[in-house]
Amino acid sequence: MLCIGNEEVNIVWINQSKEKAAHRLLNLSLLFGNIFIFSLVLYGGLA
Repeated sequence: MLCIGNEEVNIVWINQSKEKAAHRLLNLSLLFGNIFIFSLVLYGGLA
């Protein structure tokens, strides 16, 4: 991370990294949701 004396730039950088983390969490939850639904469908088909 580049240390810039300008506080506004730091705030923007922090907000961007927060957004990236939120997107990553959302993608992970969607992925696990899809795996869960797929396994339910698979289990339902086998049962």
